[in-house]
Amino acid sequence: MSAPFTIYVGNEVVADMHMTVRAPVRLYQPTAVEYHLGGTHVFNAASIASQIARTSLKGKVSVLGTISQDVFGQHFMDNCAELGIKTDHVIRIPESTLIAIVTHGEHNNSFYFPNAASNAMLETRREHLPDLPADEHKMLLMQGVCSAMKPSGRHWLEYAQDSQDSSLIIYDVNARPTLIKSIPAHCKLVDKWAATSAVIKISDADVEALYPESRTFEQTHGRFLKLGAALVVETRGGKSVRTLSRHGVQEFDIPPLSGIEDTVGAGDNFMAGLTGAFASKGIFTPQQLADAGKSDIADCVQTGISAARDHLLRMNPNGAHGPV
Repeated sequence: MSAPFTIYVGNEVVADMHMTVRAPVRLYQPTAVEYHLGGTHVFNAASIASQIARTSLKGKVSVLGTISQDVFGQHFMDNCAELGIKTDHVIRIPESTLIAIVTHGEHNNSFYFPNAASNAMLETRREHLPDLPADEHKMLLMQGVCSAMKPSGRHWLEYAQDSQDSSLIIYDVNARPTLIKSIPAHCKLVDKWAATSAVIKISDADVEALYPESRTFEQTHGRFLKLGAALVVETRGGKSVRTLSRHGVQEFDIPPLSGIEDTVGAGDNFMAGLTGAFASKGIFTPQQLADAGKSDIADCVQTGISAARDHLLRMNPNGAHGPV
């Protein structure tokens, strides 16, 4: 039976406005827009809470940071209450929720953030963030969007640095080029998080956006281990998951599925399975992760892959095991 623990999640709440234009846009003629409560950490927190509920783990999920008092922020708070996510440490403020306008085109999607320079995520300060109990098993899950916001990102980093010895800090790079003014400056920020975090989670899309000149997996991610991270996890869509640790490179195939049309939430459920597996093995500090064996890392990654697969099968009625 696992020990009691809490997974703390750094705030990223986004109101996603999805717009699909199927005909020429005419002046003063309405275009349909769908609103989705978004943000990777919204889904991470929800996925982890759901994963804990389906297992025998004795864990809680708690959201940290500043959340808007607007209708989108209230929708987030209502969802947290429904899912059993703790919001005791949330600070409600008047500034608006970050808005993302997503246009769906024939070949690709475009993302626009009309209030990226003024929103609730920008206002988080060190005084908004609680001192975490020293005698508690805990993880801190952070993410690239809120960590890159200025000036709040600096306060999140300082907070993580204060917690790095007693918490398992997991940093999801999750690069958003439309929010990054300087790729070199952002890479330096990721380096600072690698020096603070035990786990760096990065996608192949992040690698393409931030490190286009990298030649090998080891070249790209070996720098994170040198800076202090104990484990780098790279997700590669439906192809595989690769890890780099003191045990070297490990690669895990993704079992093929057919009939999958909706892939939303796959990455978040992978993270939920991964963090739940860390908890089940009693891995809550950087040293405990550094001491973990090669088979422990494999078990944790495979649990993450299984959690993502199970989510996709739940969300897609026609989904099934096997190739397309």
